[in-house]
Amino acid sequence: MVQEWVELRKNVFNLSEKVQIPMKVICGEKGILWKKWKKYFNIKHSQQEFVMIKNADHSFYEEGAQGELYHETLEFLKKYEPTQL
Repeated sequence: MVQEWVELRKNVFNLSEKVQIPMKVICGEKGILWKKWKKYFNIKHSQQEFVMIKNADHSFYEEGAQGELYHETLEFLKKYEPTQL
């Protein structure tokens, strides 16, 4: 399992280029992943979205962060019919 995770981390951006369905990545500003995802989403197609929630860490435990996370998720789900996901 660890070996598979290492390989996935190496290839996650290449693998996600093949995703042809709508996708949204929501990161916390204080998390460790947002810089990598932000760079990646600057070059992808229009059905992929990136949101960074200010003052939130990776777990979204800060006050108001979970509400914003849920809001962003719901807006994404409303935007695309279930048949597209």
